[in-house]
Formats: sequence, C-alpha cells, structure tokens
Amino acid sequence: MATSHDYDGTMTRVAPNGGVTAGTVYNDSTDKVTYLCMVTAVSGANFTAKVEGRVNAVAASTGAAWTAGQPLAFASSVFTHVITGAVIVAHAAAARAATATTGDVILQLPTGNQGA
Repeated sequence: MATSHDYDGTMTRVAPNGGVTAGTVYNDSTDKVTYLCMVTAVSGANFTAKVEGRVNAVAASTGAAWTAGQPLAFASSVFTHVITGAVIVAHAAAARAATATTGDVILQLPTGNQGA
C-alpha cells in the first residue's frame, strides 16, 4: 500500500515538430493532454510540462461567463466552456466575466468518455 507520493502535476514530455515555448499552453491531439510548457524545447527534446493543477491567466474565449468548477475544453489556442464533442481538459478555477480574455483553470488529465 502506498503511503506517500511526490507528484506535483508535472511530467516529462517530448517536444513535437516545431518545438514548444515556455509559458505556452498546448494540446496534444494524440493523447488528448493539454499542458503548460515550463521550459522552451526544440523538436524531439524532453521538456517539463504542467499537466494537472491550477494555471492562472490563460487565454480564454469571450462571450460567456465561467462559473467556478465549470468544465472546459481547449480549442483554437483558448479555453472554452463549449465542450460538446470536445475533451474536457480543465475546470474553471474561479468565476470569469464574459468579456474577460483570460481565466484561471485547473488542468486535468483526460479520463474516459467526455464531451458527449
């Protein structure tokens, strides 16, 4: 039986073609993982990414307010409340006004059948 763990919401990933830039959110369509790059890395290099936990002031779609805990998807480089047919990759960490261009999210690894 496990008695402790040291997982901090980060993992090592391999940079896709074109590389990755620190501070940028990406979505890997192969494994459906949305992550925040912690470092800049060239294509094929290992890098550290935050895949779970709170991330503040990420790009968000405008036009609808978020409520804390609302499920979110990531599409066209922004987080959105529109999840029909999409994979839920985060939840709103706090309420957000419809006119805001950023929001705070809690990233999560995808699980099971989502976004039906």
